[in-house]
Amino acid sequence: MTDAKDSQSSFPNISGYKNQEAAISKLCLDCKALLQRIKDIDNGEQKAPKRRIGRGQVGNSHVPDWVPGTDQKYEDLAPFQNMAEDNSMPHKSDRVELRLSSEEGCVMCAWLLQSLRSRQRRTNQTLLEYWFKRPATAEEQYLFSAVGNRCHGHYFITVRCPAPLPPPLSEVPFGPHDAHIYNTAGERPSAARPRPYGQLRGDELATLIVDVIPDSSGAKDLLSATMSLKQVTPSASTWNLFTTWLQDCNENHLECKRGTLNVRKECLPTRLLDLQENDIVRLVNVENLEWEDNIAVPKYAALSHCWGTIHEPQLNDQTVKAFIEGLRIDDLPKSYRDAVSLSKRIGIPYLWIDSICIKQDSKDDWNRESVKMGSIYMNCYVCIAATAGQDNNSSLLEERTVEFPQPLVYGNLVVQADVDVKETGFAMDGSGQCIRIHTLSEFAIDRAPLNQRSWVLQERTLAPRILHCTSDEFIWECCVGMRSESHTVLTAGGSVVKDVLRELYHAPSFLRDISTLHLHTDSRRRFLERWSELINLFSGAEISFTEDRLPACSAVAQQMQPILGNYIAGLWERYLPSQLLWYHPLSCRVGRGQKHRMRQSSYPSWSWASLDCRVCLPYYYKGYNDNFASAINNIEVNLCGEDNTGPVDGGKIDLIGHLSPIYQSAAFGYLLSREALPDNPNITINWQFDDRDVYQADGNSEMKHKAMQPANEEEKRIMRFGSMQHAQLRRTKILAIHNPELTRLCCLPILSHSGRLRNPGVGDGSTVRGLVLEYVEDSKAHYRRIGHFMCDFEHFEDFTRCKVDGAAPMTEEWPARRRYSEEGGFEFSIV
Repeated sequence: MTDAKDSQSSFPNISGYKNQEAAISKLCLDCKALLQRIKDIDNGEQKAPKRRIGRGQVGNSHVPDWVPGTDQKYEDLAPFQNMAEDNSMPHKSDRVELRLSSEEGCVMCAWLLQSLRSRQRRTNQTLLEYWFKRPATAEEQYLFSAVGNRCHGHYFITVRCPAPLPPPLSEVPFGPHDAHIYNTAGERPSAARPRPYGQLRGDELATLIVDVIPDSSGAKDLLSATMSLKQVTPSASTWNLFTTWLQDCNENHLECKRGTLNVRKECLPTRLLDLQENDIVRLVNVENLEWEDNIAVPKYAALSHCWGTIHEPQLNDQTVKAFIEGLRIDDLPKSYRDAVSLSKRIGIPYLWIDSICIKQDSKDDWNRESVKMGSIYMNCYVCIAATAGQDNNSSLLEERTVEFPQPLVYGNLVVQADVDVKETGFAMDGSGQCIRIHTLSEFAIDRAPLNQRSWVLQERTLAPRILHCTSDEFIWECCVGMRSESHTVLTAGGSVVKDVLRELYHAPSFLRDISTLHLHTDSRRRFLERWSELINLFSGAEISFTEDRLPACSAVAQQMQPILGNYIAGLWERYLPSQLLWYHPLSCRVGRGQKHRMRQSSYPSWSWASLDCRVCLPYYYKGYNDNFASAINNIEVNLCGEDNTGPVDGGKIDLIGHLSPIYQSAAFGYLLSREALPDNPNITINWQFDDRDVYQADGNSEMKHKAMQPANEEEKRIMRFGSMQHAQLRRTKILAIHNPELTRLCCLPILSHSGRLRNPGVGDGSTVRGLVLEYVEDSKAHYRRIGHFMCDFEHFEDFTRCKVDGAAPMTEEWPARRRYSEEGGFEFSIV
């Protein structure tokens, strides 16, 4: 329950030096003591101040120091005396006190009050010791961040607003941990005790984030830029803040320096826009530019944006002359104008925009430039992302009054509110989680219109630093971390996509040695996992043309090739055949009935890129049992160009493995034998088809529905009341329509895995995983992938009526193969 007065509160205005100084002067004594405690901790003082219970007021009732009915103080009781020293400190301990303090001008109490609405309540069950701790703690948090356990060097202030007191310890028969449950008679209380605020149960948590800024010239610039922020953004103070961020990143972040990875000069963009004149921009060839000898590439920004329905202006044979002579800035779409203005304000002389710097009517120019698209973003000084923009007419720099809490500078401390982004309804359940950073990352960036496009993934992954123009505030993202106008201090870490570039930078040189691909497998698998995470994100995003799915992630694949080896249509050859076990998750944005067929491209069926939907690419199965020994003899892909990470036109995998024929029954769907499935819910085969509207795994639902209808009054009676007879009757009726027919489908077991699979959603136990294949008629033992299956290992052997090392053909013709041997199995191809 939220206090009505709380819901009407807004963030205090502390913009500018004068308001900052006024806010500091009005901080309450409790908050000042917490900030001093952080300074002491940072200076090496770890011992907590002398602890005493002193909880102060809870609502209108004072918390007693004495145990009722005894001559003992709470702090003299054994549970209290045996507690370890902690950093708890006095503070306001309920909403009423926080609101009164905030009304008197304490900005930190105001932020704490608003932070309560962003957090889940912590139960006080079995945590009686919390009653003895004072409400506030100030401590450094190393490994707690909702952005991904990367919040190093930040301090968290946590304030608890507790629930009412438990019964006195003298009334608790089973020990102090049961005080919230039982009374002296060993019974649960019949009525809840009065609560200090409404019907809330358990302790509520409120947090602030505090950073200690080291003594350096760059740190002083950051403090000054933070204090000068205005209530309106963007403004001159905003440009000053951006410049400070850029300078800090360029000077101190080795991972973000341009040219740190495999970047060659010929991979620079062919053309750039020259911004060094007042009212016009000119198209220039990069090879004609002159820049300082000690700089590997010219200093340019790259725009990442959604085209929308507005595709003008475009570079083509008719417009190239006019673009070289100059384009009036006022004639550009709004997004382009703002990108030009932002680049100029932060001192960047050149800008790259795809529609103006690549000829849109030349396939040769497009192929040449798209191959080096990743290097274009990797070499840019900063990427300007129109994150919230729907099209090219969306504004990046629309002036607005800030609706977020601006940081407070207290000496060398930067205090930042930890409140939810508006309208997300996010609820975190820990004191050491940055709500603001989490929701900015997920809601303001990941779910924004721009990042719903597949092409943007590699732009965001490879750009060394990105300035996101969102609807809420400007957000900075680089290889080292994130920051924003409300959190101006760098928070280490960021999204998964930026982790990739940072880990590539830190990858040891021996991992890039092709001759050692068979070594250091654990280190390489880490990058295989990163690839799987990226494909999960990438495949779920939108793309206009399915044939662009491989080109849109080729730049990232090029960076991983030296570590993971040969790349084939989105998969890594060294980690086949387990890489073939990608699947189309049930939570995919394309569901049954929305699209008749999802395989809509010329890519081979064994590649995840052949599906127009989200896919999950499995991690390497560490410790799997290679019981089925599928041997890959040859892999062929038909490249559409010279880039082996680019688009392909078909391909095939020649292999030897064990094929088991598949039957179809109206009662049970697809089966691995003619026999009906046993009446045991624990014995199932999990079929997951790529095209769910084409292949129905559950049998004929209409026929099953008719079969289940009662045929006479006796069956009606049995079905109405339910009993063992009902279950037996259902089983009889199901078996009556069990008419298994041999299909043109086969299953190919790939591996079995004992213990917990590394993929989420798959349980413990020994599980067989494999592919579902469909025979290509009139072919030479060619099959196409149509799905995958999972089955218990023992039941798989029972269903197929053969051991895994003894699968034999049914007839001379089926399953189709080029040849068969008892030692290896069937020789065939997947296309």
